[in-house]
Amino acid sequence: MANFNLENGLFYTEDANKYEIPAMNERSDGVLNFDETVAPYLSRSMTGDYEVTAKFVPVNMSLGDSYGIYIYSNEDRVHVSLQETLNGTVITSGAVDFMETENPVVSVKNSDLYLKIKKEGDVYEEFYSPDGEEYISCGKNILTSRSATKAGFKVNTFQGSSFYLKLEEVKIQ
Repeated sequence: MANFNLENGLFYTEDANKYEIPAMNERSDGVLNFDETVAPYLSRSMTGDYEVTAKFVPVNMSLGDSYGIYIYSNEDRVHVSLQETLNGTVITSGAVDFMETENPVVSVKNSDLYLKIKKEGDVYEEFYSPDGEEYISCGKNILTSRSATKAGFKVNTFQGSSFYLKLEEVKIQ
């Protein structure tokens, strides 16, 4: 899977169709940033209708950490993500344009999951699956945009964390 760009991060590794994204970034002066939230975003430009699917394998995930698929059109976005909370592991999804629309939160037992977003026209549908075979819809959101979108994978944590994300079976169609 070529043509990925990394924003807000130091590096990622790629081996065939597998990726690793560490949760690290640096300040503008080149010093590692240990005080702020970091959110590396590995993405590529997209047009037309498409699906983005991947198996997510988090390593050293702790309270407040999250990962997911994020699609941006300028400042607007659609996402499906998993987060560690005080109430356990949950999947959140929704859209942000001139207002924020969140789908109902789903509690899950395992943090190793498949996530998918399917775009058809202005409609985005977010899914999750424990096995990669049967996908469960989290909801649909409408995001109208005249520009191309960026689709990719984001890791959110506090700097200094040992959290990183492994992506397997990445498919962008």
